[in-house]
Amino acid sequence: MLLARLEALGPIISTLISISGTPGLSLGVLHPSLPPLNSSQEAHVYTANFGYRDVSARQPPTENTTYVIGSLTKGITAALLGQLVDADAVSWSTQLHTLVPYTRDADDPAANITLEDLLSHRSGLPGYNAYWLQSGNTPVLPRREAVRILSAVPAAAPVRTAFVYNNLAYEVAGQVLERLAGAPYAKVLARVTDALGMRNTWLGEDLGRHVDTAKAYATLRNGSAVEIPLPLRGSDSLIGAAAGIRSCVSDLLELYRGFMAAGNSALGLQTTRGGGGNNNPLRQLPTLWKPHIALPFPSLREYTYALGWVRAELPTQLSFTGPDTVPPESPYLLPPIVGFGAPSRLALVHSGNLPGSVAYAALFPESSAAVVVLANSVALTDTARLVAGVLIDALFAPSDSSQQRREERWNEHISYARVTAEAGKHWVERMARELHGGKTVRRPVRPLHAYTGRYWNGLGNFYIDVRVVGNALQVLFLGTEDNAFALEPWRKDSFFWLTTDHDGLAAKARYTTWSAEYYVLSFGCARKGAPGCLVWKHEAAVAGDGEVFWKDEQMPRQRKQLQTVVRS
Repeated sequence: MLLARLEALGPIISTLISISGTPGLSLGVLHPSLPPLNSSQEAHVYTANFGYRDVSARQPPTENTTYVIGSLTKGITAALLGQLVDADAVSWSTQLHTLVPYTRDADDPAANITLEDLLSHRSGLPGYNAYWLQSGNTPVLPRREAVRILSAVPAAAPVRTAFVYNNLAYEVAGQVLERLAGAPYAKVLARVTDALGMRNTWLGEDLGRHVDTAKAYATLRNGSAVEIPLPLRGSDSLIGAAAGIRSCVSDLLELYRGFMAAGNSALGLQTTRGGGGNNNPLRQLPTLWKPHIALPFPSLREYTYALGWVRAELPTQLSFTGPDTVPPESPYLLPPIVGFGAPSRLALVHSGNLPGSVAYAALFPESSAAVVVLANSVALTDTARLVAGVLIDALFAPSDSSQQRREERWNEHISYARVTAEAGKHWVERMARELHGGKTVRRPVRPLHAYTGRYWNGLGNFYIDVRVVGNALQVLFLGTEDNAFALEPWRKDSFFWLTTDHDGLAAKARYTTWSAEYYVLSFGCARKGAPGCLVWKHEAAVAGDGEVFWKDEQMPRQRKQLQTVVRS
């Protein structure tokens, strides 16, 4: 019966894919009531594939097609560290500064954050995504900069008081893993994947080892796809341990079967069969799964972050930290409730999102069930999460649920997809209108050459060039032409660089959902008629007007802090 319900979802999933403009998608469901794939296969799974892993060659994906799984990597990184905790090589409460050269002022509460704080996003430190996420999915800073940056970022909240998502923290945790294990992350990962029989999961290796690989795409406003470079390529990507693993549906279902087998066994519950059997290398699941910090999500039911997983109590909306962005004229809209009408149960979920790749996973340990969705474009709305939602509804639909009720539930997902996809098409346009509406000057208040130069962050590892091109200014992040944008006068000594449309940003493999303030550069610290610094609000989690970048000759001698400014 479950198999029939899942197979009936094909047209619904195809509709969601069409609305969002997703080129290719693979999904899998694990549940004891599903038939085994073959007589030698213990796993009871259902898989399905849609669209193309390679659009130009019209090659469809399979359950073995590899995608970058984005932040699903976090649950794996936490589990790898759990092995070391179980072996008494480290403790969850071990302070970070004892493991890597992480240094902050002694009176800074963040000086003593622990491994557990890093993995639960409760350190209070922001992720500074702009430092690794620029055009073309090209890694812009090496891994060795991760600890330096984490040591220098200003706190966004007091330690252990708020959820502040931080990709950089997981990269640092991955480097802790390497130091303690005495091996590269990829080799530590391989020990687990080999034990669980996962043949198509890796980090940082050349794609030549696997021909069944999904290409990466950006979705344009008309729903068509344009190929972009694969995200987080190579072995020196700054956030590989946070988001860089490549895997496939079949491998992830096997991994999550192992998670649930180890977790249920440790908790004294009925053990899930398989998942590596006696060779299951996964440990410390009770700690990995327990709640550590509340998520800012409007729900009466549990919504907390564990270690690499979100804990949610069904029925609920599948969101992360709050409602999706919708047009201002639309009513307040939350994602559809998933698991409606079914008994309450724990869900361990996580999403992954990088230009050219999205993922969603949900585990239900009490039912030994799991859902995995992988796709090869961020698209116009969150296809992976919406598809996961309809799969979960099918898994736990009440036995007396009528066909009419099921169709009503499907229509809720489709209606939500249409609204959010429409918002996604016009978000950049909306931000551009907001910026143009706030203009108070038509031309710069100083000669153009007064603004030109190279502006450095406080650590001297990230810079912004400003140059004159024709009769206008242009900004280049890290001096590269792919990161070059025209600057338009906005207010006194302030400019904005949102001078292209949705399709222009998407084709550069850039996110298209930043707020307006992200695109503003404000110049200050004037000396002899020329600005000596600029301010960029690239990190929304930190209060104030943004980070200060100093012109070469104005650069402070002590490069220790990433300074923010609050102007009156």
